[in-house]
This record gives sequence, structure tokens and C-alpha cells, in this order.
Amino acid sequence: RLPTRPQDSPLTPRAAARLEWQVGAFYTDEDADYIEFGNALNPAWNPMISIFTASVLTNYREKALFGNTTWKFNDKFDLALGVRYAQNDQVFDQRLGGLIGRDPLTGRDQEYVGTSSESVTTWSVSPRYFFGKDSMAYLRVASGYRAGSPNPLLPNSPEVPRQVDSDSLTNYELGLKTHLWDRRALVEVAAFRINWEDIRLNLTTAQGISYGLNGGGARSQGVEFTGSLMPVDGLRLSASLAYTDAELTSPIPPARPGLGLPNQAEAGTPLPQVPEWTGSLQAFYEFPTSGEWVWGVGGALRYYGERPLSVAAEQSIDLDSYSLLDLTAEVSNQNTTWRFFVTNATNEDTFTVQLIDQQERL
Repeated sequence: RLPTRPQDSPLTPRAAARLEWQVGAFYTDEDADYIEFGNALNPAWNPMISIFTASVLTNYREKALFGNTTWKFNDKFDLALGVRYAQNDQVFDQRLGGLIGRDPLTGRDQEYVGTSSESVTTWSVSPRYFFGKDSMAYLRVASGYRAGSPNPLLPNSPEVPRQVDSDSLTNYELGLKTHLWDRRALVEVAAFRINWEDIRLNLTTAQGISYGLNGGGARSQGVEFTGSLMPVDGLRLSASLAYTDAELTSPIPPARPGLGLPNQAEAGTPLPQVPEWTGSLQAFYEFPTSGEWVWGVGGALRYYGERPLSVAAEQSIDLDSYSLLDLTAEVSNQNTTWRFFVTNATNEDTFTVQLIDQQERL
């Protein structure tokens, strides 16, 4: 449930009777550019003067060592353990300009070069129990993190930290998987809880400039259901349904401390862009053929429930629920697959970003 980086490179032995292990190393070197600007607009919404400009050039390097092992106690029970040690180093070069970005004494653009370094250890524990060959129950407890990033250096905005620190999470998941009807049907049910610490939240200053902030704690919990069925040869039906309850567990303090302002968000505020209900229905039919090539058609209906756009109540709206229809066709043989698809076939429109009225704020 967090963004992942390119897959680590493992060294894996041949499968043993009771013990399997894997060790590996990971390295990445990434460059990115970030540019933001704000203008004063006239009544026709045309730019009149540059209020603020910011450009940030960043370099991100991460190196890590990791290891996993699985011990098979018997045919019914095994235990998997994993650990990963990572270190990331960041360098960012920021240049500020515009009316409020330039140095008030010299009138020149301001440049700021910053560095950061962080080491993180993550781990996982996952016991599994097999009920015969068709059913399995599992418990998984794992930790994870997402590296921080620089913020714009904003004059007269002491509430904006120079950098957003990494957030961390601990995930608990309990699930059951079972095959039915001579393995023509599969049912998966799972309950989960995720505890987030120092979670990153995207907020805005009084001038409408966005920045990041570690927002204390949050938690996400819910249940997931996935099922698939092959009623006849060539036809695959599947469905999924998930309920998620995600909210802050600690308040977000006011953007400008010491002025007696209320908190930007209280504990219990729903997390943004997380719908309570999501689901999907999918079908794919592969037509019978006697030749080398086979072909099939399918479709998927995806549902996303209502969700808040931001944690800041005075700046947020509730996004309406919506459904998307996707269509696909496929032609393949043993060596080649041609896939044709249409995403959002009904051209459904929905809001994904909220724009602040800059005229009113300036």
C-alpha cells in the first residue's frame, strides 16, 4: 500500500526439504526535477506579476541488504522471516524567485542546497497453516517505510519544515485462501490493520503554496474479499470487494503555531483519497479454437466510493463515488500475445485535484 521501488536482486539456493533462504542487495540512483510557480491574476485570469517561483533539483541514492528465510516445520505449517537494512542519501538544489521568493536585501533569486541521510531497518514475520491441499490460513506482520523529501524554502513561512522526514508503518494481516468445486473456484478473505507513524500529508500555506508535513499518526483497517470462478471452460469470472476505515490518530497542529489558531485537522479525521468501499467485477472469455492462435474478450467494472480530498476541512470537498468500465481483447499463441484495451469506455469524469482560488488568497 506504499509506492515500491525497483525489485531487489536476490541470491536464492535450490529449494531444500525444510529450509529455504534468500539474500540480496539493492542500489538505486535517481534524479528528479520539481518546479512550482504562482502568479497574481487579473479578473480575466491572466497572469500580471510573478509572486513566487521555485525549482528543486534532487538526487536520491539508496543502497540496501536484505535476507529472507522460510522454515517448513512439516507439511501443514511453515514460518517465513525477513529483514532489510537500507540507507538513503539525498541532495537537493533549490532556487526561489518571484516577488516573495527573492532576497529582500539584494533583490536576487535565493538558492539553497541541502542534504539528508537516513538509515532504516524493516522486517516481516509470516506463519502459514495448510488445511489439506486446497485451503490455507496465514498471518503476516511487516514493517515498511517511505523516504522523505525536501520542501520549498518559503520566506515568511516558518511553519514549513525544510524537509519531510520518512514515514513508517506496521502492517497486520490475517487471511484465508481456499479452492472449491474441483479447484474451479477460489475464495480469498483477509482482515488488515496498518499503523502509520509520521505520515506525510500535503497541505497549503495561506498564499496557496503546497508543501509536505509529517502529520503524526494514522491507521487504516478493513476487510477484503476476492473470488474467482470458472463455470465453463474458457470463461473466467472474478469479483472483489473491500471496506477500509482510514483516519488520523493524532491531530495536525495549525500551520502557524503560537497564534491561537485551531488545529488543521483533529484525530479521527478521515484520510484523503481513501474510499470506504471499493469493488470490481471482471469477466474474460477465451473462444475455443483448433489452430495455433487463440483469442478472447473481456471487461471489468470498477467502483470507487465517496472519499474526502483533503484532511483540512476548510479546504476540502468530498469527491463523489464513480464507476469505470474497461474493455479488452486478446490474441495469442505460445510465443506472442497481442492485447487491445479501452480504459474508461464510458468516458466517466471525476475530480482528482482541488485548485485553490489564488485571487481570493492574494
